[in-house]
Amino acid sequence: MLSPCERCRCEANREVYCTVADCPALHCVNPTFEPHHCCPICKNGPNCFVGSTIIPAGVRVEVDAETVCFCSYRDGTWDTQHHATCQKREQAGSGRQEEMESQLFPKVDEIP
Repeated sequence: MLSPCERCRCEANREVYCTVADCPALHCVNPTFEPHHCCPICKNGPNCFVGSTIIPAGVRVEVDAETVCFCSYRDGTWDTQHHATCQKREQAGSGRQEEMESQLFPKVDEIP
């Protein structure tokens, strides 16, 4: 019996050729498998992780008093890297951190 992920065809020479569905790359670290679907899905949307903490895309997580982590967003899509991008906090008043964060971490209303 075939799974829903397999497709087979009979050729004129009476040989059977089967293929298994290709699944797209996922942008999450906790995919789920749904009944009657071949490929896993990101039920909770794109995310990444740091340590054992799953971080939803678009959310910054303070790991400790000096470090903030987030999922990278580059070239109009969530980076396929599953590890979060983490940065040490700089002293108050430094524009470098804001500049870097604006490149790697878009405003929520800019996320597709």
